Amino acid sequence: MILPQYVSYAISKIEDSGFSAYVVGGCVRDSLLEKTPADWDITTSATPQEIQQIFQHQKVISTGIKHGTVTVIIDCFPLEITTFRIDGDYKDNRHPEKVTFSTNIEDDLSRRDFSVNAMAYSHQSGILDPFGGQKDLKCGIIRAVGDPKVRFREDALRIMRAIRFAAQLDFGIEIETFRAMETCANLLENISAERITSEFSKLLITNTPGDILNKTFNITSRLFFGETSKNDLEGFASILDNILCDTGLRLAAYLILAASRLDKDCLTLAKSFFDRMKFPNNIKSLVLSVLTHWNGPLPDNRISVRKMISQTGFDTFQNLLTIKSIFAPEQTTPTKTIVDEIISNDDCFSFKQLDVTGNDLKDTFGLSGSMIGTALNELLDAVIEERCENKKDTLMNYFKNVPDNTH
Repeated sequence: MILPQYVSYAISKIEDSGFSAYVVGGCVRDSLLEKTPADWDITTSATPQEIQQIFQHQKVISTGIKHGTVTVIIDCFPLEITTFRIDGDYKDNRHPEKVTFSTNIEDDLSRRDFSVNAMAYSHQSGILDPFGGQKDLKCGIIRAVGDPKVRFREDALRIMRAIRFAAQLDFGIEIETFRAMETCANLLENISAERITSEFSKLLITNTPGDILNKTFNITSRLFFGETSKNDLEGFASILDNILCDTGLRLAAYLILAASRLDKDCLTLAKSFFDRMKFPNNIKSLVLSVLTHWNGPLPDNRISVRKMISQTGFDTFQNLLTIKSIFAPEQTTPTKTIVDEIISNDDCFSFKQLDVTGNDLKDTFGLSGSMIGTALNELLDAVIEERCENKKDTLMNYFKNVPDNTH
């Protein structure tokens, strides 16, 4: 296994001081899968205070020292170094009450979540794999370390992590691990909405989240919507996987699929979902704006398409069209063709495209306040409906001659 120079340097420096040290967890897993690790973590028999002494000439950040972790800055790279540890009892299904430092690497690996994350490596020792992580990597399996019910009762967020890892790695979930996830699913209610949201967001933008989200639907639906479903939905996985890899679009599609399985209105279900979860406002706005228009028909002529774009906004209309094209491609093709024509011809469908401004109306007709907005709406409608050409003189003359205007 090839380690970055700054990681090898840190391990060598710790070993030269008489302690053992290994890279551990996700970086070992990713390296064995021939992927580039996002970051590198080191576990060691040295205590945090001993690590601080070993790296006294480097910048050391001790914010995680309570749990045995210090961050050492080497060649501008932050490197987390954590002492081997044994976790105490978990009282909140998330965090251990206390941690005890150990000098045994297997103690540390035995407390980890899944076999593929419970491997360590050093140049001196090679790969340490007491729980069969390499075999599970070859078989494409997510398997809990030890008793899966114990692992999930310790930290219920591991249930969402199992789903996310299965999607990221395109793995299956070992049967006993899966059964324990279902049994312990209610414990997810004890996990903060922010942590659940973070895991689910990462899951949504994996290459193929559809299959695992379909198989674990009752776990997520119990958490998100407070109920489960015996209904299967044909095409669930393929629909979700074929949606553009974007958090908001994938989430909108997931909620549409969930509503179908639960026989609910998708907009009502989405509002309930956002009451429970803590997604950013831009994601929430995208999803709700799309689902507001989901059940309505798509317009089928140029004027009605321009009207709808004007009402919804171009981004919302495009997002709606993107999702509908996956669910019902044959129904969206005519509308997509019309949209392409609108864009190609630079058709007007918004205020900023009008060839007159509020100041023009103010200066010429003495309009002010809400009267300006009303007039611009009137002119935009006239252009969209092809009652008036989008040229300043024509628009001003049109407005001047419209009956009932108070200018």
